[in-house]
Amino acid sequence: MKMKFFLGLIFLGVLLTSCRNILQEPLHMDEPRMAQVLKVYTPTTGDIFYHRDTVLVTWKILDKMKYSNLKLFKKTDYIMTIASHIPNTGKYSWYIPDFVPQSHHYKIRVIDYNDSSRYADSEVFFILLK
Repeated sequence: MKMKFFLGLIFLGVLLTSCRNILQEPLHMDEPRMAQVLKVYTPTTGDIFYHRDTVLVTWKILDKMKYSNLKLFKKTDYIMTIASHIPNTGKYSWYIPDFVPQSHHYKIRVIDYNDSSRYADSEVFFILLK
């Protein structure tokens, strides 16, 4: 019985001592940092456009991204460059040319001009014939 009591006191002492040291030591944890993520806001799913319409493409501006490229994709197939080396203002108006085929599988990719691994796609939208 005395042995259990003695071992209990030792365990309690170790536990309290270790907790006391943790609480007295300053915490040196860095604040979590959120990675900047590129996001395309428009066009959105279900948007319908026609040849010769103007599409407002909008995206989140990243601090270090000075210039952007915009490309049109049909599913995963590259169709055309919409704009290249444009100032990263977070918006661009694109006039849809007549030669773009009709489809409901289009998306616009906004790409960091200086780092092509940083990009985001819009949601899928339609381009139809008038």
